[in-house]
Amino acid sequence: MTSILEALRNKRHTQTLILLVVGLSLGSQAQVPQSDHVFLLMEENHSYEQVIGNSAMPYLNSLAKSYAVATNYDANSHYSIPNYFWITTGKYVTLNDTTTQKFDVDNVTRYLNSAGKTWKAYEESLPYAGYVGPSKGNYLENHDPFSYFTDVVNSSEKLNIVPFTQLATDITNNNLPNYAFIKPNGADDGHNGNLSTADTWLKNNLAPLLATPLFQPGGNGILFITFDESVDTDCRPLTTCPSLPENGGGGRVATLVISPLVKTGYKSSTFYQHPSVLKTILLALGITGAPGAAQSAPPLGVFCVPSTVTPSVTVCTPSAGQTVSSSVHIVALTTDSKTVNLMQIYVDGVKKYQVYASSIDTSLAIASGTHHVTVQASDGTIFKQAFYITVQ
Repeated sequence: MTSILEALRNKRHTQTLILLVVGLSLGSQAQVPQSDHVFLLMEENHSYEQVIGNSAMPYLNSLAKSYAVATNYDANSHYSIPNYFWITTGKYVTLNDTTTQKFDVDNVTRYLNSAGKTWKAYEESLPYAGYVGPSKGNYLENHDPFSYFTDVVNSSEKLNIVPFTQLATDITNNNLPNYAFIKPNGADDGHNGNLSTADTWLKNNLAPLLATPLFQPGGNGILFITFDESVDTDCRPLTTCPSLPENGGGGRVATLVISPLVKTGYKSSTFYQHPSVLKTILLALGITGAPGAAQSAPPLGVFCVPSTVTPSVTVCTPSAGQTVSSSVHIVALTTDSKTVNLMQIYVDGVKKYQVYASSIDTSLAIASGTHHVTVQASDGTIFKQAFYITVQ
């Protein structure tokens, strides 16, 4: 609403206001689709600006272009350990990266267990399955939040903390858990090494996962990639920062959502923090409750969820009001109790594409400028969705 008021105050073109209204209306309908397998991968200590567009990370940036990115996402705190707790407990627990304490705190595993969901933490360089001791070599305990939860470490659940090599075995055996926490070690996650090393690790180790049916068309796998915090120099000198424990937040970080269910190439400008990823994960797994701040946090609105209205057209890509490059990738679905036998795309009133099917996935060459796009379908009666986009 603030953007609309600003547009009015600045007396921008009426069409800009229309785009904002349409985008706001569609954005308010954001939902989280159901998934059988959700994965969370954490990287370390780099800002959004250091990562997105950086030639040192070509693989990660290729994923950003192909899937969805939260562009206004902040870590909750500086130092590693509080952020790992925020994304698994939804609350501040400690700032002490070297603590040996175990914590009886509400956490994601309690909700997974109550819902009958399976989980594993795949930790690179973990000495052995079930290890909940201090850091060893490149395995960093403060990057493994599950090793601090009393209900995990004091039970057989600690065996769900496994070496990263187990992921390849579980993929081969079709034995992936419903919730998976994936953690490269300190040399491969950007903490001690450089971004190029981190990107190579992602390319080598994510490719087998993304090649599974979960991440192919028709699959429902969801992978979140985020960073624990931005560079700590975004809060220097410390005398200018808010007082601890939260340091005013942990800075802007890159957060990607990779799934056949996301709006491809979508960039969400809504403000999010780590509890929103926790909330989104639980909702995707069909769990309505959530620990701490995740209970009231907004879920990430980057998914393409078919409308429940019958009949209807849902345009997944592009979003209303989005600025895109040509060729314009257009993906649309239909919801109908009857058979949809025709779909068409009109640009500024001119038919540009037609297919005898109930969905569309195509790219169209569209001239630069702002255009009115209509995607319509027919089951004997025509129904449609219309929106504006700007082509660069």
